[in-house]
Amino acid sequence: MEISNEKHNVNTLYDLPFDSQLLEILGAIQLDSNTAVFAGLHLLEIYYNKIHEEELSTKYYIEPNSIDLYLFGPKQTIIEKINQIFDKLRGIKTMGVMRIYNCDYLSKKTYVKIKWTGAKYSRPIKIYCMGCKNVTELMDFFEPAN
Repeated sequence: MEISNEKHNVNTLYDLPFDSQLLEILGAIQLDSNTAVFAGLHLLEIYYNKIHEEELSTKYYIEPNSIDLYLFGPKQTIIEKINQIFDKLRGIKTMGVMRIYNCDYLSKKTYVKIKWTGAKYSRPIKIYCMGCKNVTELMDFFEPAN
């Protein structure tokens, strides 16, 4: 991904101004393009803020935009990846106690929601488990504008 104009250049995901907690989360779960994609409104919000030098209004949301991860591949790969993500996120002790909701992650088009309690971190993570073989099939789930 590369987007340029007079003031801004975004060559990679890590050219975006992620906060320290998001960097810690992404570092812990170690996404790879063969099984997972980071997308959603929070990523759009960060990108918009960088390009336009103003905040994307999210005042109508009850909670902050979630970090959305989309897992794909064979069912066994999804099971292994989601268990790996749970283990890695439990290892981040500075964010409080991790709570997992909607844990029926083997249903079609379902998601797992992760929140923390007892610390400053409040942005939830939603992990969508998709019935796709690869990233190309996953992209068919998104609207063309994304």
